[in-house]
Amino acid sequence: MVTVSESAAGGRLEEAEIHSWGGEIEGIKASLEAGRAKLTAVRRSAAKRQPGLTDVGISTIRVRGLP
Repeated sequence: MVTVSESAAGGRLEEAEIHSWGGEIEGIKASLEAGRAKLTAVRRSAAKRQPGLTDVGISTIRVRGLP
């Protein structure tokens, strides 16, 4: 997935350079860097995750007379 995204961005970057679209070039570079940073953060988070139950924050409703 990363290769496909970077490959597509590489094509856009090449086109922007051919046409001297300075703002587009900077935008593509910024998007790529942000994507790489996000991917790194997701991988770190996944590596720290412990297997088991996950509390999703849904409260329990108890009815009187029932456990």
